[in-house]
Amino acid sequence: MSLPATDPGLVEAKMERLKNARLAWEACDLPRRLGYLRACRQGVLEVAAEWVEAGCSAKKLGPELAGEEWLTGPSLVLRCLSLLEQALTQGGRPRTPIRQDGARWKARVMPLSLREKLLWMGFRGEVWLNSPSQGHLGEQVKLGLVLCAGNVSSIGPTDVLSKMFVDNQVVVLKMNPVNDYLGPLFERAFASLIADGFLAVVYGGPELGARLVEHPAVEAIHLTGSDRTHDRIVWGDEDERRKASRHPRVRVPVTSELGCVTPVIVVPGPWSRSDLAYQARHLASMKVNNAGFNCVAAQVVVTARRWPLREELLRRLKENLACIPTRYPYYPGAEGRLADFRAAYPQVEAFGETNPWLLACGITPESSQYVCSQELFCGAMGEVTLDAGDPETFLEQAVEFCNERVWGTLSCNLLIHPKTVQDHPQAYRHALERLRYGSIGVNVWTGALFGLMELSWGAYPGHTLEDIVSGRGFVHNCRLLDEVEKSVVEAPFRVWPTPVWFANHRNLLEVGRSFCALQGRPGWGNFFRLLWAALGG
Repeated sequence: MSLPATDPGLVEAKMERLKNARLAWEACDLPRRLGYLRACRQGVLEVAAEWVEAGCSAKKLGPELAGEEWLTGPSLVLRCLSLLEQALTQGGRPRTPIRQDGARWKARVMPLSLREKLLWMGFRGEVWLNSPSQGHLGEQVKLGLVLCAGNVSSIGPTDVLSKMFVDNQVVVLKMNPVNDYLGPLFERAFASLIADGFLAVVYGGPELGARLVEHPAVEAIHLTGSDRTHDRIVWGDEDERRKASRHPRVRVPVTSELGCVTPVIVVPGPWSRSDLAYQARHLASMKVNNAGFNCVAAQVVVTARRWPLREELLRRLKENLACIPTRYPYYPGAEGRLADFRAAYPQVEAFGETNPWLLACGITPESSQYVCSQELFCGAMGEVTLDAGDPETFLEQAVEFCNERVWGTLSCNLLIHPKTVQDHPQAYRHALERLRYGSIGVNVWTGALFGLMELSWGAYPGHTLEDIVSGRGFVHNCRLLDEVEKSVVEAPFRVWPTPVWFANHRNLLEVGRSFCALQGRPGWGNFFRLLWAALGG
């Protein structure tokens, strides 16, 4: 049940206070801002257990899945706070190796410290840039409106932190009715910012959202949601007429993260039986995390029809889906989207009784329009197979297919054997360069990239307000890099120990608690506790 809407008079009082606080935030130097970050870190640690308990209750998760809420909730907010502390401690220009590669620049952002190298063994994360500049902390202070997402609990708080400490805004956060039960906990965690008038939290439905986006005090808007929500905000009911005349209803800058039909490109190669078992579990996990209510949930698995191991991979994927318990569909509209997917693909197979996982295999490019154009936001995915055999031809076709036929530019996954990279290095590098996505995970789910706050998070640049697709602008970016193109993480073909995003992880709760403790209080003691917990997965 949603919390009561904030009284209109109180909303106005909060907006007036924020408006008056802009000059004070502009005068707030780095040491004071560091003090706020440290106070917020302590605040998140104090409410973390209640935060997780509330999320598990709303989503009807048992203790075996509570670790997921620890990892995607307070842990990521603490990571964001910790990294912003590091950045401001270094004067807003944290030490980051940046190299030139042709016309672009590449900043290596993780892992850099010894602890990070041990934690992310074999990973390499880069932010690709159009210039090597760094440390742009926003221009004149603005009053920003952040419209909170309802699916992943860390999105709202980390968007707020990005807008305040990277883009230099004072912020009003409007909670989403789906998870507004977390708002009072956010208010306690960020009490220092709220007490001094730099942050306000309000509650309500679409009516309040409509009032706020048109409020005369609001000077910038950031939202996480769908492209349809974006267009209702920016263009109003007369969207087509306004778009044609390029006359938006909202006259302030709007940034956004609006989802994606996330593809997984499975490059044919010499996979062993254990490779097939591992990657089948990986594919299933990319779908079922958070019941499929993720903008990075795997939706289109792109395979090579003539790859001899394709059928075996699909068989193992089905076995994994059959072994993963289904979940309560807490996000509105899931049942209807599952029904629409069944209607679009009669060959669909269901795994589980209530709110089942759905998989439709053997979809051709010609019949892929539905699965490639609709973000399903539920437990359904389809396999689209391309008529290619060798890796180079497949990579060429798959990149073109994803860029031109699959909706969205937020996230893309690539599964590729190291021997294939070794044998076809130019085709592999060319594929990474050509993929038009804001985040690309090589042998790692892009959900993990979302959690690596050093990386940028947002759509591939170039979308217009008239054709917004996956949005405009970036958040996270805790190394304060300018002119971002995209983020790329390359990981080992098989990660060890068992990745925390893998379904049926045997020690997820302890890993989640330990990861949260490490982000909140970095130190070798908490690191070794996390390592010991991870080894039990």
